[in-house]
Amino acid sequence: MSPHDKPKKDKPLIEDVIPKFLGGEKKKLALEFVAHLRANKMKPVWTATNAWRANYKGKLICYIKLGADAVAERPDPPAWMVTVHHAHMSTYENIVIGEGLRNIFWDNVVHCVHDPQNDFPVHHCNPNKGCAGGRRLMRFDKEFAGVCQCSISSLWVRDPDETAINSIKRLLELEQKART
Repeated sequence: MSPHDKPKKDKPLIEDVIPKFLGGEKKKLALEFVAHLRANKMKPVWTATNAWRANYKGKLICYIKLGADAVAERPDPPAWMVTVHHAHMSTYENIVIGEGLRNIFWDNVVHCVHDPQNDFPVHHCNPNKGCAGGRRLMRFDKEFAGVCQCSISSLWVRDPDETAINSIKRLLELEQKART
């Protein structure tokens, strides 16, 4: 039985797990974010240990991971990560620029941490995806080198604060509109 075939009773609601990993303002922010997802037809569904995915119109739009390994560069628990999939960015790119949202992309570029000398995948990099050393990526007229292949089509925000969550909510709204 794969992890995805777990009985329904074993698939926890994210709201029940958040308090085990986050406290204080982080917990409040995460719970409010999950409530926002549910209210906007992006129900988070358990997909793996401490990980939930939210779909919109049948396709992945957002992914949430809880736990210390959600933030490899900051191993101090508690931590969480929100991944936004922006499959239709070209339709709202000018809005992102006009509203000053491009900084969330620039501030959260994920660099490849695969060590080609060791052939050991660290964090989310996968040597089988041709990522070792990373790729070049243009984001809103700014070039980044060494970007993880796994993150090119999505935005990975580690340990988001209120400002980041508000930007993520807006990006999700734009992505939803682009999918209609």
